[in-house]
Amino acid sequence: VRLRYVSRADVKFMHDEIFERECYGFDAIADGAKRTGVVIDVGANVGLSALWFAARSDAVIACEPIPRTFAALVENVGARENRGGETTTRDAATTCGVRGVEIKGAARDGRGMATVYAHDVGVGGERRDAADFVEFPRAAGWATRENARDDAETTENLIAYVLDALRGDGGGDDGLESNVVVGAGRWLRARVADDDDDATPLRRLASVIASFVLRVAVRCVAAYMLSGARVVKRPVVTVSDLIEAHGLDSVDLLKIDVERAELDVLNGVDETDWGKIQRVHLECHDSNFDRAVEVLKSKGAFDVVRVDALFGSARLRNIRASRRVAS
Repeated sequence: VRLRYVSRADVKFMHDEIFERECYGFDAIADGAKRTGVVIDVGANVGLSALWFAARSDAVIACEPIPRTFAALVENVGARENRGGETTTRDAATTCGVRGVEIKGAARDGRGMATVYAHDVGVGGERRDAADFVEFPRAAGWATRENARDDAETTENLIAYVLDALRGDGGGDDGLESNVVVGAGRWLRARVADDDDDATPLRRLASVIASFVLRVAVRCVAAYMLSGARVVKRPVVTVSDLIEAHGLDSVDLLKIDVERAELDVLNGVDETDWGKIQRVHLECHDSNFDRAVEVLKSKGAFDVVRVDALFGSARLRNIRASRRVAS
């Protein structure tokens, strides 16, 4: 699979998370033979999630504010989904005066890829002509609103992810590339005793040393990935703006992955629009967790709110909200 990307480091992780571990595969959307309605993909990055949804829905509205990442999204979706189709600049469904790119799909009889409408805008709590976003050229998946940036938490989450991933057998399903550095990391991780290990004092000492070395190494990697950050000004719309612009009566799934700005996105859903949203899949950081669940249960009135840990001791979780289907 050939993909255009901004930073190679996070492409394999995203691909494995979406296509191998099927992180968005729950309820009806897990069944590739059964198409759902419209999906709004907030924080679409380079388009992998949009491709997943396009194979399972009637239409996808994908939003990505960082210009270089958005360009990769359009190229990837156009190349993979569109094979012989047409990519056009579309003015009909403008959002906050920003033109969208319509990538026509060829979905017929429940097969093929749905049309993707891509908008190079951020999504937040209120419409703005320009807001500050921070992009990380070495880690495109960490881009977020400037006021939501938290390098310390990002570093700790990376440490938690690496320690958890390196515990595996290296079979290729952990989101890590196979190279000398990762191989050395696996060797060190194998010497870290977990809490339930019945280890000797010498083994515990070796574990402390190995854990320290690993953490220092990952902190260095995180510092490198966070370096070169740039602030860009991009327009911001709300989820309700998208619903209005595309004339939607129903949204089958609202997916949000915006690195600590998720609560702002939820606040951009008008009270009259919550009933149109059937499901929400939200990557939520601990600082927003309690409030996000409260919004989904009170304003969203979702019957089912499920919470899953992402990996290890990372301070973020997946929240999946849905409505019960009447029997």
